[in-house]
Amino acid sequence: MDAIYCHWGCDQTIAKDTLERLGIDRMDGGGIANKVIFFRDPDRVGKYNTEHTGYLKGDAVPDAIDQFGFRTDTTVEDAFRFLDPEKPDGESCETVNAAFSDQYFSTFTYDASSETYLKQHSGKPHMDQKADKQLAFTNVILLQTDIHTRPDGYLMDVALKGGTGYYISLGEAQEIKWTKDAEDQPIRLFDQSGKELSVNAGKSYIGLIGTNRPITIS
Repeated sequence: MDAIYCHWGCDQTIAKDTLERLGIDRMDGGGIANKVIFFRDPDRVGKYNTEHTGYLKGDAVPDAIDQFGFRTDTTVEDAFRFLDPEKPDGESCETVNAAFSDQYFSTFTYDASSETYLKQHSGKPHMDQKADKQLAFTNVILLQTDIHTRPDGYLMDVALKGGTGYYISLGEAQEIKWTKDAEDQPIRLFDQSGKELSVNAGKSYIGLIGTNRPITIS
């Protein structure tokens, strides 16, 4: 993908060096972009940890792109190949639970009426606070890879070269393989035979989960 990266601060070692080395256009809420496209929600300040009070002003982004002089043309192909609605070639999946850590897990329950998976966060409906609607996704894509804590005991090391996973849509779950040939190349999804995967059009949830963490499909 070719994108403009909006973030509020970052690790000053690996992340900062990588962003600068790759020349990624970005707007940092910890710097000059703070007053331009970011704000703190006064209703959350004092009630939540500071890092959970910052928001992006979506309608201010186009003007900010012009202000910072970022290019808007791209020749990068789409991240996914899309097809007409079609069930994955796999097993029935009414519910999928992904335990990302000992503290947090995500559950997706299929709603046949909307043909989407409704998301729960650690057992509670995951809501869009402004719209007061539960998050819903046409596709749930779980990518398994090696994730471990770095020697500093704080930062996480996530392997992004490839692995296995699941493509879940329309009440079915399909085992897949995925690859990422280089840090500036997109993730590619494949079925078990090695054929590149096409997915249903719609909102997609993509989660990276450690190979040592359980994924339960029922």
